[in-house]
Amino acid sequence: MTEKRIHTAQALIEIRRVTETLNMRERKVRDMEGRDSSLRVRPYRTAHNKIDGAVITLVDLEGRKESDAGKTPKRAKQIFSLK
Repeated sequence: MTEKRIHTAQALIEIRRVTETLNMRERKVRDMEGRDSSLRVRPYRTAHNKIDGAVITLVDLEGRKESDAGKTPKRAKQIFSLK
């Protein structure tokens, strides 16, 4: 697992919005090395359905682009092979 360093202000804004509205939020953020990630924040609910914080997930969009770049979807191959 790689370490991600994002600007704290970006995450804090989303955490505050989630804890105020109780709605999940997602936005694209750039880490300090310039790589794009998807920041997802959702309310943390206890077993007693009490909101007790937030769950934060970072998805590396750059790694996803790199892994998808080498793959051509089967549907695209079929469309271009039609004569």
